[in-house]
Amino acid sequence: MLNKEIFNKLVDKDKEIVIYKHISAVLEFDLETAGSKSSGEERAIQLALIAQKVHSLETDKNMLSILKELGVSESKKEGFGESDFEKALIKNRYKVYLRNSKIPNEFIGRKEKALSLAYDKWVQARQTENFPLFAPLLKKVVALEREEANFIKEEGQGLYDALLDSYEEGMTSAKLDKMFGELEPKLVEMVKKYSTKSIKDDFLYKNYDKKKQEKFALGILKDMGFDMDRGTLSLAIHPFTSTLGSDDIRITTRYSDPSLIDPLSSTIHEGGHALYEMGASSGEIKGTSLGEGVSMGFHESQSRFYENILLRSPMFWNKYYERLQETFPENLANISKKEFVEAINIVKPSFIRTNADEVTYNLHIILRYILEKKLIEGTLSVDDLPDEWNKLFYKMFNLKVDRIAEGCLQDVHWSSGLFGYFPTYALGNLYSAQIYNQMIEDFGGIVLFEKSFEEKGLLPISEYLNKNIHSKGGLYTPEILIKRITKKALDGNYFTEYLNKKLFTLTN
Repeated sequence: MLNKEIFNKLVDKDKEIVIYKHISAVLEFDLETAGSKSSGEERAIQLALIAQKVHSLETDKNMLSILKELGVSESKKEGFGESDFEKALIKNRYKVYLRNSKIPNEFIGRKEKALSLAYDKWVQARQTENFPLFAPLLKKVVALEREEANFIKEEGQGLYDALLDSYEEGMTSAKLDKMFGELEPKLVEMVKKYSTKSIKDDFLYKNYDKKKQEKFALGILKDMGFDMDRGTLSLAIHPFTSTLGSDDIRITTRYSDPSLIDPLSSTIHEGGHALYEMGASSGEIKGTSLGEGVSMGFHESQSRFYENILLRSPMFWNKYYERLQETFPENLANISKKEFVEAINIVKPSFIRTNADEVTYNLHIILRYILEKKLIEGTLSVDDLPDEWNKLFYKMFNLKVDRIAEGCLQDVHWSSGLFGYFPTYALGNLYSAQIYNQMIEDFGGIVLFEKSFEEKGLLPISEYLNKNIHSKGGLYTPEILIKRITKKALDGNYFTEYLNKKLFTLTN
């Protein structure tokens, strides 16, 4: 039987850990949005101290003592937990204890300092297109990631899989190889089929006032249910979402991209992440380690759902296009809604992942997955990364990379040590399509789904996602959650079927 008093001690200790992580998020957010050029070195020390404190709390004898009193064991990782919340929190804290107790505290501080410095060099290298400036720091990050993987990997587990599991519990490179192996040829075939279509899109690249873009995007965020009392929108080099507190969820965007749709997509994408965090930061799981997305794949499913399945749909612009035309009459007055929707769904291989169309986006992810797995496995050196990237990119996209800022320096992830993270973007697309299929069924079919949107807008959709996903936080594993929602295991066919159906309708 669960001792409630002991369980409450676990909750208090868990919440203390979350508070320190939120403090770390404040420091990181400030560094990425407002830090001075010279702030990186001391900020690295600050972040390292916080990380070491968190590590100590997660792995100290007091934590183990509490967990043992709650009945944990290898065969019963949820201990004496009775409710879903109790079982999940005990299991989560035990998993983190087992994993992180293998990692020396000294390593945590060393890694955090290196990551902060690597981020600073990445920013400089990207701006100056100087890979050798970043390479020494990236080598250090790769070495640290390999070192950590060696600490935490289980018997028979590869280095990359040990890192991957941190972002998507239960996922392995063997599963990804099969999934991506089936997905890639289907996407390549779609590129051949749809990229030859002649679609006018030059109007997207005209001059659009940034203040008006921001006002329009904020209007959609509010319609999505983004709580402006609990969140903010600001600028960053690379758009991201950060939870600085249970009621302080911040998103960033950028207006440097050439197309009108790109900043809007970025803002709505991050808004999807924020809604997940806001929904998870509620009820009994608020303020605990369960009060966040269950995995990065599920997190991406929410951002990609809003950004692509909704924002790029004809249904969405039936409601919003007139408002957009009124915002930018000088550029869009003579552009029909049909022309606009076709333009924002154009299939065209391009260099930048964050600006990629729905078809080629997952090809960008597969490329990064292949390369980062080789870096971790030791079959690719950092010095050879730019050339290997360019060769593989040409093979997959038939485009020659001339600028390294459009090549291996375009993403922030590797400078942040996020090896194993990239595949979750593709998994997010697969989850989102499967969830969308179930949502339509639960709304009573596509006709009633679109009628609901026409009459009530985005809110019923956000409420559906909150009820079935956001409010569950980390209560269930990704595998269990997708089955709870759709009654099926993850199936990539929903994604390719969704894409084929939409593109066929738009181009015929």
